[in-house]
Amino acid sequence: MPLPPFEHLLSLAGDGTAPLEARVLASPYGTPAQRTALPFAFGHVEAVLRAVERPTPDPADLPTLSALGWAQEGQWAMPREELLRQVGTRLYDALFPPGPVRTTLAVALARAREMRTSLPLQLHLDRDAGYLGRLPWELACDEQGYLVQDGRMALARYLDFPAPPTATALNGALKVLVIVSRPTDLPALNEEAELQALRDSLAALNERRGLEVYLLQPATWREFVDAVSSERFHIVHFDGHGDFGRRCPRCRRVVSAPATTCRAGCGANLLGIAPQGHLAFQRADGTADWRSPEHLAKLPT
Repeated sequence: MPLPPFEHLLSLAGDGTAPLEARVLASPYGTPAQRTALPFAFGHVEAVLRAVERPTPDPADLPTLSALGWAQEGQWAMPREELLRQVGTRLYDALFPPGPVRTTLAVALARAREMRTSLPLQLHLDRDAGYLGRLPWELACDEQGYLVQDGRMALARYLDFPAPPTATALNGALKVLVIVSRPTDLPALNEEAELQALRDSLAALNERRGLEVYLLQPATWREFVDAVSSERFHIVHFDGHGDFGRRCPRCRRVVSAPATTCRAGCGANLLGIAPQGHLAFQRADGTADWRSPEHLAKLPT
């Protein structure tokens, strides 16, 4: 039986007691909520992101980096691995503050470890706090290491909308392209459960014949490009693996941040490559074909 997802919400508190609220939305082990502090000041976000992405400090960021204790006399004040760990620790403390929220997470992680699997974490972020969505939550780090990189947690992000979006007139059926990608060289995912959930949520619209669902087979990048080039879809739903990391220019594998050396066997130095999000499509042989936002930006619109 698959491990149930750990649904977690980080939102603006709005009552003056603390900037944020961390709330467990769904978990077999309880649904506590706590006030928590910002991991970084609003004005420090850009500097923090550049510090994560670049091997040397940006001169324009030195005042901020010095205030954080990360830079001194124009250079990093600590080894890069320690800097990334400090970023990850701040993110972890904001997501899971000490107390019932962190205890609930610990129980869920322990259960996942017993089942020898990753804990599926669904991180819901307050849409009104755009600041939150820009932070590299994949670097969240506790005393044992990085939760995502170590395989203890599989992170998926969601933007929470406080109210339904305004309805838009639609001529004809709503066309949905569903991509179910299951590379053979990545951990297995439950395919049927996701498809069934999608069918159930759209059942009413389908009964009114206002829905057309297209399943991309096989889930290769070429098939995807051909599909969106020949048909106009209102929604593209991707069901598969994603990662935040650096793509090795030598072997083309994605190495999860914060690692800066390719661990796939080629050993390439990735320090000068900025980490970013990637989606795992499939190659013709079934293995992972990682695609970045740059690939998506080149698609026909």
